[in-house]
Amino acid sequence: MMTTMWKRVALFISISFVTLSVLGQEQVAFFTKDEVEEGRARFWFRYYTQDGRHTFLRHLHNGEGYRGPVEFTLASYGLPSELYYLGLIESGFIPHSLSTAKARGPWQFMPATGMKYGLRIDELVDERISVPKSTKAAAHYLLDLYNIFHDWALAAAAYNAGEYKVLDAIRRGNSRNLRSLCEQKLLVNETCDYVAKIWVASQLDRRRLEFGIEAPEITEAPDFFWRAIPIRRASEISELAFTLGQTESDLRHFNPDLLTNFIPGQVARPYYVYLPNRYFLQAKKSLEEEGRRAFKIKDPLPLKKLGLSLKAGDALWVRKISGNGLQLEAPSSGKHIVLSMQEFEKLQGKF
Repeated sequence: MMTTMWKRVALFISISFVTLSVLGQEQVAFFTKDEVEEGRARFWFRYYTQDGRHTFLRHLHNGEGYRGPVEFTLASYGLPSELYYLGLIESGFIPHSLSTAKARGPWQFMPATGMKYGLRIDELVDERISVPKSTKAAAHYLLDLYNIFHDWALAAAAYNAGEYKVLDAIRRGNSRNLRSLCEQKLLVNETCDYVAKIWVASQLDRRRLEFGIEAPEITEAPDFFWRAIPIRRASEISELAFTLGQTESDLRHFNPDLLTNFIPGQVARPYYVYLPNRYFLQAKKSLEEEGRRAFKIKDPLPLKKLGLSLKAGDALWVRKISGNGLQLEAPSSGKHIVLSMQEFEKLQGKF
């Protein structure tokens, strides 16, 4: 079995290869310590290695499962991989994070900004919570900010404070150096600390041995890609999970943007669910199988006699397995039976 060290080496090499190759785009250099107030940097170095060490390590651990797809998405927009740490500081990569100001998700989008960048937010779904969907929106937003400021420290500050406050600070301070703007007190402490925390987090993570930061345990190699599956008809999560060959809990874990049991897929407007690459091919194959249908049970009595333990309201899955044969599967009990078409037709009135 590959050791943790070699897993990390393989992960680093793979991410480096992906970063260099995606779309052939040249990445723009990240900001340096010269753009961060020295006192703030020292403070956050001490905090993350002392009093805040446990929280910082937990956030690093949270992010490990998302690092590959997040850095790949950033690279696809030609953005520096260090912007991963902006998400780390925003939410600790806790997808359901919700601020007192109602910013939500790993990139802490406010509703208006999230919808501006294509995220669906309504009573059925909140795509701010989806790591792959919100990361694409964040990459687009960050690219727009960089195109305004042509400086990543200022762009990161604008992500926190808003571009107009940063533009106003530049005008009043007659400077485009974030450190100078902070020293002149033209930006609030929260924004100056925010950029310092991003830089400090990137340094601590990249130089773990030097600063005594323990690497998060990796139980399996993370996926670099999360693959989208278009759902073109309305369905329940339990139905789709069964169709994809996934557990309902895993499907919910990978798609926390689904707020109810309902997936609002339409032919004209498919809804995209995401799975890590290692599950995608089997799920896609399962989705393309023909002859699979779902029923809600009205009267479980005949099926109990046949050996399926169900109650009213449970789902029953029916799949054609031959010219005259059907397989009835009960996800709730994990059992199945095989019936002929004639036997099944006698039961139809119970569904």
